[in-house]
Order: sequence, then C-alpha cells, then structure tokens
Amino acid sequence: MFAVKGTDMFTKIFDALKTGIAELDESGRMYVERYKGEFEEGADWNPRFPCALIRFMGMYKFVEGKDSNILLRNSKVMVYCAVINKSEPAILDLIETLMEYFNNTTLQIDITPDPTDEETDPEKVYTYATLDLEDDNCNFHGYYKGVEVYTINAKITHI
Repeated sequence: MFAVKGTDMFTKIFDALKTGIAELDESGRMYVERYKGEFEEGADWNPRFPCALIRFMGMYKFVEGKDSNILLRNSKVMVYCAVINKSEPAILDLIETLMEYFNNTTLQIDITPDPTDEETDPEKVYTYATLDLEDDNCNFHGYYKGVEVYTINAKITHI
C-alpha cells in the first residue's frame, strides 16, 4: 500500500463528507462547504441556510507499525449547522440527522494513485473511513443573526 499525503487525504475526506451530508437533505438546499469563520464575532458573511460547514480540527496518528509507519490516523472535524425555521424545531431535526450520519457511516474514499507516478500501480484503489461521534458530540455555539448555531464534533479513522 502506498502513502497518501495528509493534505490529499483531507481533501478526499472533505469531498466525501460534502457529498454525504448534502445527500441527507431531501430538498437539495443544504449548503455544505468548508468552515471559514462564518459564525465568528465580526464575520462578514451573507448567510445561506440550512447549512453544514465543515472545519478540520487536525489529523493524529492512531496506530503505528513496528517500522514507525503510520497505519491508521484519526482526523477530527467540527460541523457547524444552522437552519432558519421559525415554526418548528428544524435545527433539532438537522442535528439528529447529522449525529446519526456521523455515528453510523463508513465513507468509501477513492485513493487511486496518480497515473503519472511511475512508482504506483494505476489500478483503482479505495480506502474506507469510519465516522464516530466524539464524547462532547453536540454543543450550542451561539446565535448568528438570530439563528441558533450548533456544532457537532466527530472523529474519522482512516489510513
């Protein structure tokens, strides 16, 4: 097996999460992107709701082989979610849906090597990433322009 660079894996995980989360919304209106400080004090952002904004918190080695090669890693993500809906608790439905997703999903991630790289076999290669909720899995982040914002913390185990 070949190594996948950390930044490449972040991109591949983000793409898989973005697709998976967007598919949870039957209306097709869910805005899913990387978090760029949209809900921070003084942020200048034109809100789009409902949204799930993904923030990578870091990548850590999880299982190390005898030769000091990292066999498995954990990446941590925080997902900021918000919904505008004055008549019913839509945010709670979104949180529950996202928590179920992060507690019961295995992502299939295409890590096919670059065909121009002579050291690797160009056959399609997939790896799997397991999503798990962290202990402090859901927290109230605050209000943004009168909308409740929550965060969900998850751990992703991958190569």
